[in-house]
Amino acid sequence: MEFVQLPAEKARALSGLAKKAKRISERRTVLLNELASACEAYRPLVEAGVSISKPTAEGSGVVVTTPCGNARTSLGWTFDGIDLIGTVVFERERLDQYGKTYWEPIFGLRIPEFECPSSGKSPEAVVIPLDDGYGDDLRGSLFRTAVAIAYGIIQGPSV
Repeated sequence: MEFVQLPAEKARALSGLAKKAKRISERRTVLLNELASACEAYRPLVEAGVSISKPTAEGSGVVVTTPCGNARTSLGWTFDGIDLIGTVVFERERLDQYGKTYWEPIFGLRIPEFECPSSGKSPEAVVIPLDDGYGDDLRGSLFRTAVAIAYGIIQGPSV
């Protein structure tokens, strides 16, 4: 494996890293709390037996349960150019041929510092207007996200 020098423009991505990471972590925790609350509030999800636990103080430890299986969250970080992005990957619990548990990614969210969290950059991506209050757009996007996660637990990744 060969390592090369990091270009100056990429090195600038580290400027203000602690402040950016703190803000994104706070937004990620708010988002996961909103998602958990959405599952408690929407009749179709309640009737389907879908629930999402609230995150721990640091935003981790979320578990999604359905009658057909479970999922957990994996938190991470990436750069989009020089912008720091927080990630949440939902992974369904699976068993291999030997009965050993493994985790398969089924859905993911990108949480930028200032823009709306989303499931990606494509036109089909779910965009969650987290900073726009509790309007219909927020409720609808949280519902679509929870449904996509529940569907992924049963069907697998929809990539």
